[in-house]
Amino acid sequence: MSFIDDIGGPAVVDRLAERFYARVLSDPVLRPLFRDPDEDHAGRMDWFLTELFGGERMHTQRRGGFSTMVAAHRGLKITEAQRQGWVTHMLAAAEEVGLPPAAMVEYAAYLGQGSRLAMSGSQ
Repeated sequence: MSFIDDIGGPAVVDRLAERFYARVLSDPVLRPLFRDPDEDHAGRMDWFLTELFGGERMHTQRRGGFSTMVAAHRGLKITEAQRQGWVTHMLAAAEEVGLPPAAMVEYAAYLGQGSRLAMSGSQ
């Protein structure tokens, strides 16, 4: 069984991405990181997280995978405050969609590692 199964499947990831972007695009600290807020950020995040959590490889098939994600963050110069804000919104979105409490520890680990990689690669 994969992590995506543990959290309730692809539909939960889709709702998670939607809730996150509803929050983050209205955050004045994080909004500047999104060059074009009208793009389908939630859809791309849905594909990426679905794949990361053990589901279909949609992000790789449609966008090119991890290297595309790394390239998208290059040059953004993400600050520690922005990284922490991103994590805070991702945790809040998880609570909003009802991620099982047993999965939150692993989910938080994904967030910590991923946000540190994004921040490092953005410099």
